[in-house]
Amino acid sequence: MLETIVDGVYGASDWLRMTPGWWFPLRMTILKLDSGELALHSPIRPTPELIAAVKGLGSVAYIIAPNCFHHLFAGRWKEAFPEAALVAAAGLRAKRPDLAIDLDLTTETPEAWAGQIDCQEIRGIPGLREVVFLHRPSRTLIVTDLIFNIKESRGVLTPLMLMITGCRNKTAQSRLVRFSTKDRRAAGESMREVLAWDFDHIVMAHGEVIHGEGKEVLTEACRWMLEGAALPAPAP
Repeated sequence: MLETIVDGVYGASDWLRMTPGWWFPLRMTILKLDSGELALHSPIRPTPELIAAVKGLGSVAYIIAPNCFHHLFAGRWKEAFPEAALVAAAGLRAKRPDLAIDLDLTTETPEAWAGQIDCQEIRGIPGLREVVFLHRPSRTLIVTDLIFNIKESRGVLTPLMLMITGCRNKTAQSRLVRFSTKDRRAAGESMREVLAWDFDHIVMAHGEVIHGEGKEVLTEACRWMLEGAALPAPAP
């Protein structure tokens, strides 16, 4: 049920059926804090077996919805762990008023995470509001929809959809992210801030984990966004 990705970082995988014949791989990333408490990033479908496995790792203190699309199962995990704080990307509160969100994420790291987890919102994509995470102890970057690394497909339509979005069998940024970017300069500046962090591995919600040379991989996958940092600021 759970895989150890690196020390202090665990993962659990599932598939999400988008339409008949189109399946999307999902990963929930679990971060263990110095206190022994857990932060669940991008929760997947909570089965009794998975909940039991998570309980075996420690006490769940945080449930994280890291952008405005990865929230489908956050409420169900909150039901399983009512004492945990629900932390969500800015904008999700308006989209999901039914969720009891405790903290909105931007670039401010919650005090309890200081020195362990850093946060950076990728600006300029108002419909997404993705927050990227750095797990400092393991030098691991955690992303959601910023990039994909899908090498395995399921369903007859999945390869076609991956080809259309430019993400088939490679580490890449989806064309949907590009189309959703309203301020390319701001997005590129955010990416430069992320690349200034000290990381080597990348764990993503969609696709295989990248072990080693994470900065080089991220730079290449997000080159379009990074090149936007040199563009003039948009007119007010």
